Formats: sequence, C-alpha cells, structure tokens
Amino acid sequence: MNLTLNSVNWREKFETENVLGAWTIFWDTINEVCDQYIPLKKVREKNRKSEWITKKTTKMIKKRNKAWNKYRTTNSDSDYKAYKELRRNKVVKFIHRDKTDYHRKLIQNFKHRPKQVYSYINKMRTVKNKISHIIRQDGSPTVDDQEAASELCSCFSTHFTLEEELTNPLSSGSGLHKVSVTEDHVLQTLLKLKPDKSPGPDNIHPMFLRETAYNIALPLTLIFRKSLGEGMLPEVWKCANITPIHKKGLRSEAENYRPISLTSAVCKVLETIVKKQMTTYLDSEGIITNHQHGFVRGRSCLTNLLQVFEDWTSNLDEGYGVDVIYLDYKKTFDTVPHKRLVNKMEHLGFIGGLLNWLKDGRTDGQKQCLLLPSIRSGHNKN
Repeated sequence: MNLTLNSVNWREKFETENVLGAWTIFWDTINEVCDQYIPLKKVREKNRKSEWITKKTTKMIKKRNKAWNKYRTTNSDSDYKAYKELRRNKVVKFIHRDKTDYHRKLIQNFKHRPKQVYSYINKMRTVKNKISHIIRQDGSPTVDDQEAASELCSCFSTHFTLEEELTNPLSSGSGLHKVSVTEDHVLQTLLKLKPDKSPGPDNIHPMFLRETAYNIALPLTLIFRKSLGEGMLPEVWKCANITPIHKKGLRSEAENYRPISLTSAVCKVLETIVKKQMTTYLDSEGIITNHQHGFVRGRSCLTNLLQVFEDWTSNLDEGYGVDVIYLDYKKTFDTVPHKRLVNKMEHLGFIGGLLNWLKDGRTDGQKQCLLLPSIRSGHNKN
C-alpha cells in the first residue's frame, strides 16, 4: 500500500481541483488501495469462556478428551485412572493458571489499553442491554431497530439550539486570520493517532492513516490547505456516526440516552493542527485566565480540585466560612448555540479565512443525526 501511494503524483492530480475535488480523488484512491491489498476474512467469534486458554493448554485438553474416548472403548481401570489424572491434576491446573495470567495482563495493560479491559468485561456479562422498544411520544413502543433509531434521532435533534444569523459582528479587526499547515505538522499528527479507534463516516481507519503516514502526509497537507484557503469542508467531514449510550433511568425512554458522535479521523487531524495554533494565539494574547482549568494544556479537573481545596482549607484555618455552589448544565454540548459561539470567536480575534472555515464546519444539529447507526448490539451499520 505504501509503495502504491508513494507512486501517485498528488500535486499533479490536485493542481486544478478545489478542496471537494481533491478530497474525492484522495478518497477514491484510498478505497482502491484498500480493496486491492487488504484481504477479507470471516472471523469466528471466540468462546468467551475460553478466551484466555493458551495453545499448550489446548493440547492438554485434546489429550484428556482422547484419554476419555479410550476409556469408553476399553472400559479398563488403568485407562480411567489416566483420564482422571489428566482431568484433575493437569488440565484444570493449566486452565486456572491461564485464566489468572490473562487477568493479570489485562490489569497491567489497563493504562495503555483500557478498551481491551472493557471489551472483556462486556463479553463476560450474561445480560446484554440492547436498545429496543423505545417509547414514542404517543406512548406506543418501537418494533424494530430502524424505528428506535428514528425516535432517538428525533429526540436528539430537539435539544440543538437553532437560531438566526447574528448581524452584529464583534470583531476588532485584528487577530488570527490564517492557520499554516505544513507536511511535518500533518505527519506528526498522523503518527500520534490511536490505531484501536473506529473510523468515521468516510470509513478511513486511523490504523491505515498511521501506517501510511509518510506517504499520505503530502496529499493531506494539500487538501488541508485548500480547505482552509477556501473556507470549506467536504460534506463527509461534517457528518457523524451517532451511537446512543444509556445514561440513567428507564431504557425505554429516549431522553435517558446521550448521543456519542464519531467523526472523520482525517478531519480530526486537521482540527488538531488548527486547535494548537488557536490555543497558541489565545495564550499569547492572555485571553485564557489562570482560573481556567478545563481544556487547557497542563491543567485538568485534578489541578482545579487541588487549587480549590487549598483555598477552602486556607479560609477555614483563618476562621472564615465557606459556601460552595455547584452548577451542572443539562445536555451542555448538545445545546451549544453555534451562531453565538462563532460570533464570540470573531470577537476573540479569529477572523478572515479561518473564521469562514470555522463557520462552514459548524454543526447544525440536523446534520449530525443523518448517520445515526443501527443500534443492534455489537454493530454500527449506517
């Protein structure tokens, strides 16, 4: 795949194309390469009770079964004794040892591979929680996955804030109007992708992007520059596969689910580059205060709690009382007013081509629900 991608003259192919044409050429080329070189294989689901059994133990189990069959044929005491020794003293011991070792490795790798641990826990659960029979507004239950998906889609759409365009720009006329994208920026971001993540609506897997990073960094750089220069994103970048996750309450009520959006991994690469330069600008202008802990490099909920705890204990030591008010916004990210957010970003100094690009990438709520996936247990079909 790398040799094929390396032989493509991307500059010549993209020379007369806009961002939509360049992306279409890149997408078609990637799909052709994947169809040509990635083999398809029917994978059989492993038995969840024997997932940890090693090859050595499997051989011992076969020997035990062979000894049992021999005893059933001869019906001799010596053959039964041999089978009994294999079953009790060896096979059981090997199975317990393999299971213990497997659990130990899961715990040791939890920090770096938490997805593997949660996947194992879900497989071991005897009760599967499927999304079905969602109650409609008229009180009747849905009968299949398509109806349940449609009902959840309608529920999620009602929470988005839809508003008219704001006509009073707040821009001061100066600020960050352009983001520079270099091939090295793209390459380093591609190499940091996590290969165990799922692909978005474009079906380009993060593992593919990372393994072919050195040969697709150039075409992606050209596409990203065209996107930022034209202030336009391909439509597939603005769509998302949405999976409903149960949060609380009855599973039959759509309000008790939250939407988890899975977007294009390619678009996330560009978003990462843009976000870094926007954050650098905000830091240089002193716009982000020292009281901001969330979504700031080097700070987190932990640093916030440590600082607040220090302030509380200091006040209590000095004899003052402490009153604490906790605020929680219901469905915060679902109800973000995007037009006001863009207006605020313009006021902070994001102008020109960058602002146009941010406007085109704005999510309007209705578009997010277009690709609500099938909600069969264990499947994510569009």
